[in-house]
Amino acid sequence: LRAYLPQRQRVIMSDKKTEKEPVVLTNFIELPKSSKRAVIVTINRPNQLNAFNTDVCHSLANIFHSLAKYFHEQSSGNDGNDGEYEDVVAVILTGTGKSFCAGADLSNPPNPLDQSSELEHHLRINPVFQMDSLRIPIIAAIRGHCITGGFEL
Repeated sequence: LRAYLPQRQRVIMSDKKTEKEPVVLTNFIELPKSSKRAVIVTINRPNQLNAFNTDVCHSLANIFHSLAKYFHEQSSGNDGNDGEYEDVVAVILTGTGKSFCAGADLSNPPNPLDQSSELEHHLRINPVFQMDSLRIPIIAAIRGHCITGGFEL
């Protein structure tokens, strides 16, 4: 599954190479009294109350698309991982800091036409559509603000 989840990326800003903190984090947690695990997906923009922008939408869509692809391949026998992650039974979606998600970041909002379009290339970058294609439960761990688009998630 690690091959399916995006890794931390190096970005170039102002001619200097710097390590940019990812806007969405992924991790695993062992479930108590069980041999099963869950994937934790965390929106990581605490200074913006986890308001989503284009980067967050694309990252969430990529993560959920990758998870759905992994579980689809696993269920069809084409996983290539010998069941290494068959113990993953849920996704927990949360936010870093004091807010779950304060909706769209108005300084860099996702394109509303892209998010409402049913064209295949727009659905690929729509996190809610990608979440719907995942066949394991998604649990929202909400604290603090949950406004507008945060409800959709």
